[in-house]
Amino acid sequence: MAEVLITLVVIGLIAVLTLPVIITKYKKQYTVTHLKKMYTQFISAVNFAEIEYGNVRDWDLSLPSRELADKYLKNYLKIDNSKTANSVNKTLHYRYWNGKEEDAFSITNGNNTAVITLVDGSFIFIDNWRPKDYSYVLLAFDINGYKGPNMYGKDLFRFLLTKREAKKVIPEPASNEFDDCTNDDNKGIFCAAQIIKDGWQIKYKF
Repeated sequence: MAEVLITLVVIGLIAVLTLPVIITKYKKQYTVTHLKKMYTQFISAVNFAEIEYGNVRDWDLSLPSRELADKYLKNYLKIDNSKTANSVNKTLHYRYWNGKEEDAFSITNGNNTAVITLVDGSFIFIDNWRPKDYSYVLLAFDINGYKGPNMYGKDLFRFLLTKREAKKVIPEPASNEFDDCTNDDNKGIFCAAQIIKDGWQIKYKF
């Protein structure tokens, strides 16, 4: 009887020690899989839109976000029309990696963005800000919508729809190629670039 109890205790200790590792590994794989799916779907939508509207370099990226989404993208994405941009913006609040709530000028701010809601529960945010030459548009992909943690670097990732690069959809690049996506300065907003740079793996502390 004592030997059985000892065995059970040992098994319990092993489970306690290994379970967090297994859960973290699962969360990383889930995140990468869903982010890659969204990234691929968005690129596909852009490619189909180019058949109708020509190369992205010829698109009018000065359009307000909602008009840009309606004209170029919505016909080529699987939209959930039951969710409106207003309902998403009023319900969701995002945080930076350091735990602080996202500031009012961020890409997912309700007054400064359009939201495309997809049937799989994910969201695409399109920022209304543009550089002076209208060469790119800021995007954010929320891989699981209303589900948590609603945080940059965990389920929210930033990209660019750009005229500047050969690839029209790229992760928003960090100002320094050696920046860690989770440091206090960049607040987790460059984690998509880090994931892709690392071969579609999450190597940072998750």
